[in-house]
Amino acid sequence: MIGKVGKRLLFCALLAACNDVPTNFAGDYTMTLVNGPNDCNFENWTQGSTSNVTATISQSGSNATVTFTNALTVLYLDAFLGTHVFLGTVTASELKASYVGSKSIAVSGTACTYTVDLTLDMTLDANGVLSGTVTIVPVTNRDASCGATNTCTSNVDTVSGARTSP
Repeated sequence: MIGKVGKRLLFCALLAACNDVPTNFAGDYTMTLVNGPNDCNFENWTQGSTSNVTATISQSGSNATVTFTNALTVLYLDAFLGTHVFLGTVTASELKASYVGSKSIAVSGTACTYTVDLTLDMTLDANGVLSGTVTIVPVTNRDASCGATNTCTSNVDTVSGARTSP
């Protein structure tokens, strides 16, 4: 016989396990991105500027794929990172997807080169509203001419959007 304390512990364990069931993120989304501080001194980055993007999220269990779909975003991400497709996992109502950059970027007039790693960290509420951040980390060749880029991180502080189809 379990007893009252045992039943309460079992109930709490079952409740905790239910909270880890992946939310269904699958669908098409329209999102607005708002740039945070430009700690990495990226060209054409203005704090507070916004971009509107579209993406499709496909999901199988806790595995997810985020594919950006509007032409301008696809061209930019492919040129800057080497892809517009991010693989990730869903835990409860959080989706975390990332990409380790493959495109080498040379800083003009210096020996500095880098690739860019990008992580999407998003949550989805019961109304289909997506929110989160994008973390952008340059991975340099550690040359002194890279300066602050050797240790910086820039963020898109606000990702907000809505599911436009199931």
